[in-house]
Amino acid sequence: MLSLRWDQLDLEMGAVSQPAKTGEKTFRLAQEVVDHLKSIPPVKSCDYVFASFGKENTAVNEQTLYGAYNDVCKKAGISDLKVHDLRRTVGSHLRLSGVDLADIVDILGHSDLTTTRRHYEHLDSARHRDKAEIVVALMRKNKVSL
Repeated sequence: MLSLRWDQLDLEMGAVSQPAKTGEKTFRLAQEVVDHLKSIPPVKSCDYVFASFGKENTAVNEQTLYGAYNDVCKKAGISDLKVHDLRRTVGSHLRLSGVDLADIVDILGHSDLTTTRRHYEHLDSARHRDKAEIVVALMRKNKVSL
């Protein structure tokens, strides 16, 4: 996303199109993200949404991003949190919320179901355990003997 260009955004449709390993992919954006992007004034003569200041028509580089990320984590008292951990957190929350693995493939942009399954399928057991606890709670409420 660091190399995201303004012409890859369709803010009216709430979507972004980017090249991927498997060809161009279009991703839907949450309305809050669309609203935020609409509020960002483009840097004059720069095609990139995340512009590098001081270098004409250049995207911000990874070192700048990671430097800022590390500063934010340090101020927040967070240690040993990698940027990719945030992506995994999104995938985990999606799965725990009942989102189908095939939909998580699309959202995270994995090339196939195998990768998604490897990282998130084990979370099904937690969802099933939660459902079992709901059944027990309902039985107790209705005074059904266990």
